[in-house]
Amino acid sequence: MKKYDRNKPPTNFKPAATFDSKHGTNLSQQYVYPLGLSADEIYETYSWCRLSQFQPRIDPNQTKAYCASWDSIVNNLRYVHFPYDGVESLDLEVKEEILCGMASSFNFDDIVYYSIRGIKSYMNGDVKDEIKRTFPENINRDIQWVISPETLEKMKDQIKDRKLSLTNITKEID
Repeated sequence: MKKYDRNKPPTNFKPAATFDSKHGTNLSQQYVYPLGLSADEIYETYSWCRLSQFQPRIDPNQTKAYCASWDSIVNNLRYVHFPYDGVESLDLEVKEEILCGMASSFNFDDIVYYSIRGIKSYMNGDVKDEIKRTFPENINRDIQWVISPETLEKMKDQIKDRKLSLTNITKEID
């Protein structure tokens, strides 16, 4: 398990934003967060609260403070932050996943697909297969999140570097 420097906040990796930057797409999304916090502050609060379960050396008082802050963030998630009807009444775990997705700059469709519809990576074979058939390996390698069918369609519109191989042509003929 990775050891964290208790004096340094964890890094908030934003795979969709990184993908956009690298490939010139517009798949990620920015949000307004509860309590006026930033994406990195959301991620840091969540991470420090959850790290305490795995890092007993973290100061318990610090952990309590971060977890109290995290609870407040989750309980203040509203439609204005994430425009999904009924977001306020979703289960705590679902709201936590939504907030983590928001902090990672995932778009609305991908967050709904993963957090609300419950489609995890191992369940997303059809979309993954379509991505592999459609895009070259360098694109596939840079997709480091669960892509919804809606985002797949956006990718097809935005990415001009399509895979054209004899394998695809052969499959279409069969």
